[in-house]
Amino acid sequence: MMTKKRELLDEIPRMPDFLVALRNHTLWEKTPVKLFCTVQGHPRPVVKWFKGGVPVEPLSAPGKYKMESKYGVHSLTISRCVVSDTAEYSAVATNQHGTATSTATVTVKRATGVAQSCQLGLVPHLTEIHASKLEVDLLDRFGVTFGVEGGSASLVCHMVVVPDLPNLPPLAQWYRDDKLLKAGALVEMSVGGGAARLTLPHLAKDDEGLYTLRIFTKDGTTEHSAYLFVE
Repeated sequence: MMTKKRELLDEIPRMPDFLVALRNHTLWEKTPVKLFCTVQGHPRPVVKWFKGGVPVEPLSAPGKYKMESKYGVHSLTISRCVVSDTAEYSAVATNQHGTATSTATVTVKRATGVAQSCQLGLVPHLTEIHASKLEVDLLDRFGVTFGVEGGSASLVCHMVVVPDLPNLPPLAQWYRDDKLLKAGALVEMSVGGGAARLTLPHLAKDDEGLYTLRIFTKDGTTEHSAYLFVE
């Protein structure tokens, strides 16, 4: 009955509305960035991307732009950013009932100092930089996950880290329903290789909840959350 009611609500004509808006990004040259948003509306809105008010045309620069629309999530990935990619980007969602726009700024910095030294292969002494001073940009993030009691589940979040030092991964914490998790036999955690991973090898009903990955960066913290259901 609840499913039928939800389906009827989904069929009510609605103009586009952003549930998750674009967010600003600051990154170094030669690193990728992924802008994403979620939008609802009926009929399903069509999303177009703009840079400085001009439509983004993937064919104008083959391999540079990648646009995707999956499960209501719309994304624009810019590979190997350069300073000229600094601009205001917009996602414009349209259906027959109206238009909605979400806008964010991408700032691309030219590598200097520590970051430039790393690109040249000169790794600074580890006492000169702390993990909380790294610049971290989350890319592909774990979504809503479904598991079965007795089985296992892994939540993975990929990221770009600058400077990327093999012996200095970012500081990351995992939470379930706002309660800090600690590594152990039932909770495995790892950070490195451009990803943060949480593995629950023996799922129980108590493992169900809202999981949050929180990473400490030079700008404060960045985090992502999604629900894990255990049947």
